[in-house]
Amino acid sequence: MNERPALQAHFQVRVPGFRLDFRLSAGPELVVIFGPSGSGKTLTLRALAGLECPQQGRVTLQGKVLFDSRRRVYLPPQSRRIGYVPQNYALFPHLTIAENIAYGLQRVPRAERQSRVRQLLRRMRLEGLADRKPAQVSGGQQQRAALARALAAGPELLLMDEPFSALEGSLREALRDDLRQLQLRTAIPTLLVTHNLAEAYSLADRLLVLIDGRVAQDGTRWEIFQHPATPTVARLVEMTNLLTATPLGSAETRGIVVDWEGIRLQINDRAALQAAGDLCLGVRPEMIRLGALNGEAPLEAMGPNVMQALVTGVQERGVDARVHLVVLPEGNPRRQLQARLSQPDVERLEITPGRRLRLTIPPDAIHVFRNHTQPRA
Repeated sequence: MNERPALQAHFQVRVPGFRLDFRLSAGPELVVIFGPSGSGKTLTLRALAGLECPQQGRVTLQGKVLFDSRRRVYLPPQSRRIGYVPQNYALFPHLTIAENIAYGLQRVPRAERQSRVRQLLRRMRLEGLADRKPAQVSGGQQQRAALARALAAGPELLLMDEPFSALEGSLREALRDDLRQLQLRTAIPTLLVTHNLAEAYSLADRLLVLIDGRVAQDGTRWEIFQHPATPTVARLVEMTNLLTATPLGSAETRGIVVDWEGIRLQINDRAALQAAGDLCLGVRPEMIRLGALNGEAPLEAMGPNVMQALVTGVQERGVDARVHLVVLPEGNPRRQLQARLSQPDVERLEITPGRRLRLTIPPDAIHVFRNHTQPRA
């Protein structure tokens, strides 16, 4: 028998020029709310924390009703056992780190309060900074102090709004690892907002994509990265190759054959034959394989979806590179693809603009967007 989710929320918030319609059921997991700026991510956290009052809906946490528009129930923030870490951490500048952590524990007996603060200082590696003011510590230490304050009162839900956005790369990665381990140890349901794709993928047990105030997709990070629900979601998760193709019939082995701008591609998705129009396809750039042309065998004899391509540009990004290609023969501007390769592979293949390469799209790597077809002419 399934346990009731710790958090159950479905509500609408209307503010001038924007409407948020949010729905989520979550257990003791780390849910990343991912989306572009202006999609309603911060508004979602503020509504859950009680800092914004929805116009409609219901929110329960551990079986307790926090908000119910029909029953006119609305618990204020101080009556909700929710830890909230806003973007700027909101530490009190006139209080020490220890006093900030203890701020929500005024009703706790003094000895117990001091014990909790010591434990959190130790857990967050802040022991030597207890008497310092926020301005006297680093950004990473401020972030850990804000998280310690949010955990001090024993929250039943933890909300974090872009907690690492102001930190440099190496520190950001270290603190992400700290948070992941902390959530696994405490099993506190955690909602974290970000528009950073690497952050979303590295942290999420579950990924929720928010676009224009609505949940566009909710699933595991693998499901959303490999099988985005719509082309809009695909672009957000950097599935940059979006193709329009016409089904031609069944393949000899499995799947179907389609025509993409005069190129025949095999797709391992026989159900796509039922589409009433042209198919919308997606391919992640890291799934495209590039190799040197050796001239020993014709490309069509090397398996499905093998073709010749011309490198038109290379964007090097340190550990990897984005390679822009056009599938030959040239002349069709819609026959463009992007591949992502490691920097060693770029150097090994001597990839530079003007170089011709063998390009392969594995049939299993081609994603078909359901319910996104174009009528055939």
